[in-house]
Amino acid sequence: MKVRDGDLLQPAARIGDNGRYVIASTIAIGGMACVYHARDTRLGNECAIKALPLHEGTDYTESLAAFYEEARLLARLNHPGIVGVRDYFEEVNNAFLVMDFVPGANLYDLHRRAPDDNEDPSDLPMVPVSDAQVVSYGLMLSETLMALHRHDPPIIYRDLKPHNIMNRATDGRLILLDFGIARCFEYGLAESDHEPLGTPGYAAPEQYINGAVIDVRTDIYALGAVLHELATGYNPRGRDHYEPLPRPQDIKQYISPSLARILEACTDPDPAHRYQSALELCEELDRWRPATARSGGRPPVSSLPAWHLNVGATVTSPPLGSGAAIYYADNGGMVAGINPGTGDPLWFYREPGDYTSRTLVRTSLAVMETERFFAYSFPMADGKQGVSVLDARTGAAMWRSHEGLGKQAAPMLTSNGHLLIATVEPNQLIGIPISSGIDEWKRARDASPLTIVLAPARANRPELVLTTDRAGFVRAYHPESGRTIWRNQISRNAIVAPPVVSGDIVFLGGARGDTSFAGLNMNTGELLWRTPLAAEVVGPAAVVAERDLVVVPTRNAGLIGLDAKTGECRWHDVRFMKPLMGAAKLRGTPSVAVTEYGENGRVFVVNVAGEPTVTWEATLPPSGAIAAPLATAEFLIAAAADGTVTAWALT
Repeated sequence: MKVRDGDLLQPAARIGDNGRYVIASTIAIGGMACVYHARDTRLGNECAIKALPLHEGTDYTESLAAFYEEARLLARLNHPGIVGVRDYFEEVNNAFLVMDFVPGANLYDLHRRAPDDNEDPSDLPMVPVSDAQVVSYGLMLSETLMALHRHDPPIIYRDLKPHNIMNRATDGRLILLDFGIARCFEYGLAESDHEPLGTPGYAAPEQYINGAVIDVRTDIYALGAVLHELATGYNPRGRDHYEPLPRPQDIKQYISPSLARILEACTDPDPAHRYQSALELCEELDRWRPATARSGGRPPVSSLPAWHLNVGATVTSPPLGSGAAIYYADNGGMVAGINPGTGDPLWFYREPGDYTSRTLVRTSLAVMETERFFAYSFPMADGKQGVSVLDARTGAAMWRSHEGLGKQAAPMLTSNGHLLIATVEPNQLIGIPISSGIDEWKRARDASPLTIVLAPARANRPELVLTTDRAGFVRAYHPESGRTIWRNQISRNAIVAPPVVSGDIVFLGGARGDTSFAGLNMNTGELLWRTPLAAEVVGPAAVVAERDLVVVPTRNAGLIGLDAKTGECRWHDVRFMKPLMGAAKLRGTPSVAVTEYGENGRVFVVNVAGEPTVTWEATLPPSGAIAAPLATAEFLIAAAADGTVTAWALT
């Protein structure tokens, strides 16, 4: 019995008692059944409805019996990891099973690689996730299997695969769907239940052996195959079902040895050599977790976002700010201050007159340390950029350039109320007191400046301004006079990643075509060390001062930990498969956050107290990160290329 085109219900169709359920859309179409998104008019909420077509002249007795067995089985279960069933009935040549609607995506769709041209999008390998995420998934799923296997009699799921596991969008909980071939296990009757059911690649070998026992260990194998794919990215679906899965460490060199052993034990072809129960597997996974988690310590970041803001246009620069507000600019010409606790707008501002329709491409943002003023660059009618200064608390305009300053203009605000602007064509640095709005000084530059950052004052030096340029120079200026304090050429190429200052050292790299990373004396510009890396740097590094460690994100070679004093490489973690847009230190912890660029990019928190350990991660919108994350005292914030900004509370 197959689903035919004429079997499908159309949107707005009503089924059930007095048309109780209204079809909204089709979720999935399988070989034997289809699933709809619907609304329950009696309860006023969403539901999912599985429909089994009952064709005239077809012997559907066996399929209908299995369908109702699934309904009765689900009705007996009440567990947060299992989809809830509400109702089942026959009507309009269909058998219907009404279940809770689970918003989100299944694990396959959530983690699969984007298809190339001429590739089948239904059979792509998954992009590996971190070891910590594999364990988190494994703990949830093994705990759900425990509930099934402890049922009297035990329930064997038999079809565990990424496509049947939903990641609920509201809280990240994994929910098992589709119990169509699940069965209650009866000791002594195993020989009558050896049909080759299950999905090739995930089904245990005994499911294809005549007379073999299908018991709880069969589900252990399938769970191990799912976790193996998530950990390594290896696609198991094309191999022969008798062929053992490859050793995880042969595919992913830097996988945790203990996690690799767990996966091998789950997927041993001999059931006697696997974990003998889901409880045993759950306890083994729990032992893998970091000590803080096992002792009841909280993860560094909340599992659910504190807020999610869709600004409607690409966020053109990394959000910035701290306790009072978060500031951003979007590609629709809007800048805004938002409440960091709720994501609610505090104010919006758009340039008046002809500039309202212009997009803020390559916008630079700056905010005074005391958050009194906010500055940003914007395009002007002459093809150049101008700069505006706003009251950071209200969004009221304070000062605005009335003519183009250059093809690019990057502002910086000092603590004593000076606005500094680095411009391109003409290449210069301009100093302007905010109180007057009149140029106080201009300094010509030999090469186009690319980044501008502020080095806070210390006991042995005043506040300084640092710039990098297309000729590979880094320069330090006195902000009130524009006088050059020192300069050093650390590369022959343009330096695009902003320097990071910690104590008396400035850390920088990110020159195009140059993979070196350097530490300079902040007071003199003297080169302290230079370390060649495996790839270029495109975003800011993060300094973990208490560990004398600088954590460097690379374009395509993972995360690298360097000794801050010597530049010596302490570790190199290559588990991150995408370009890393930058890193940010989480205050009060030995952890950094990093963001990935590209489709299905993620944001990670990595504990670097010893060997790097991913302790938290979240998947960003499909567009991936557009810039480095922002870590305030209370929130971790990431912006995606599609114009969404998401915040998670630090715990």
